[in-house]
Amino acid sequence: MKIILRAIIGLLFVYHGVIKLIDFDQTGAFFNQLGLNQAILVLVVAIEIIGGLALALGLLVPYVSILLILVLAGAIFTVKRQSGLASMELEFVYIVNLLYLLATSSFSKVLQWKA
Repeated sequence: MKIILRAIIGLLFVYHGVIKLIDFDQTGAFFNQLGLNQAILVLVVAIEIIGGLALALGLLVPYVSILLILVLAGAIFTVKRQSGLASMELEFVYIVNLLYLLATSSFSKVLQWKA
């Protein structure tokens, strides 16, 4: 079950990163409206794509989980909080699942191939 959860969440992050990459100019304009520069956008895209792939493959799970939680926290505090709690539901679901993966993963293992 943990492998399935990890794979689904990882691939969803890859999807979101690729969408930002495909629509880079429009996403960059949106980030600029939020007062964030394109370096932040590049960092977010890299974390979502590389981190999502690593999570799906079971690589560096605890470290990647922390990075993805930070990306989600950034989204909540810069974009979602203005719209209220209802707009943050998906981010909280991701965070809870990432916290589960973090809590059940070992920092002492670099490769997390087991469920």
